[in-house]
Amino acid sequence: MLLKMIDDDYKIRVFSILETMSTALMPLGMVLYGFLYDIFPAWWILVLSSLLLIGIVLVLARPSVVRKAHPELNELKAVNSW
Repeated sequence: MLLKMIDDDYKIRVFSILETMSTALMPLGMVLYGFLYDIFPAWWILVLSSLLLIGIVLVLARPSVVRKAHPELNELKAVNSW
């Protein structure tokens, strides 16, 4: 979606900013999970993280959310329905 929306002249800048932000969040994740592993057993943290990730994916993969993100799918559905 970003590849389609962003002008070719700005793609490198936008993707480098996104990469920088994701790299900058890694130490925060290490500190958070290190703190959690000191308090709780590892399997609790892994199970909770897995369930949270599955829940987020199921919520964001609803057809209504996908249609908002990709309006071209509505057009394909109308063409394929007959």
